[in-house]
Amino acid sequence: MNRFERACRGRRLALALAGVLVGATAAVTAQDAQALIIQGDYSVNVHNQDPGLVVQTSDIFDHNFTLDLALNVPQTVKLFKIWTEESTVNAGEDSVSRPASVDWIFSAPVGSGSTTGQTDGGYGFFLFFPVQYGEITWDGPTVITFDNGAELEITLTNRYFNAGVFGLKEGRRHGAKVKATFLLTKEGGPPIPDPSDLPEPATLALFGLGLLGLGLAVRANAQQNSLHPVRVRRRRDGRSR
Repeated sequence: MNRFERACRGRRLALALAGVLVGATAAVTAQDAQALIIQGDYSVNVHNQDPGLVVQTSDIFDHNFTLDLALNVPQTVKLFKIWTEESTVNAGEDSVSRPASVDWIFSAPVGSGSTTGQTDGGYGFFLFFPVQYGEITWDGPTVITFDNGAELEITLTNRYFNAGVFGLKEGRRHGAKVKATFLLTKEGGPPIPDPSDLPEPATLALFGLGLLGLGLAVRANAQQNSLHPVRVRRRRDGRSR
């Protein structure tokens, strides 16, 4: 293998390594641009004593949760279950609205807020039969603004629970599940880097190979240019040197 062939082979290898570097960089950049990792916690607050419809809840969604959200792509989860142990809706007491809320605390990025609503008991008719039920309703979506400028919209579902004919069907198994929908409506700037999020050694090695490939490409290109006059003289003389 002569000098010219070695130079061409080195150039192809260098270009391949450079391609690996460009591809890896594009993949990381695209991933960062498309998603935001959010970490947070929540607490549910409802009316749990007389007077008023006494309700209970149990959390379903994980505490200290992590969300991987893309811009304008909603993500829905089952948040908590709600029910009552009462067997009837007492007019003038249980039918009065009582406050309810879900408090949100986010640690990365940093932000907080509350989704407010109310619970009450109701009654009506279904096919000429008197029915009673518990109900939880929310005032509207909650918008959380994070310290990096990103905005998250949280919407909770309104639900009926423990509905029954001639009275309430008391107990947890006749309750309802409240869902939460998370929607990233605005991307923020990059968060302050955490030392634990520094690139792994394998990633650093990949970038190192890419930089090495760029250097080899420049060197191979210089060697090839220096060999072009030799090839011209060979064709003119018609013999090898």
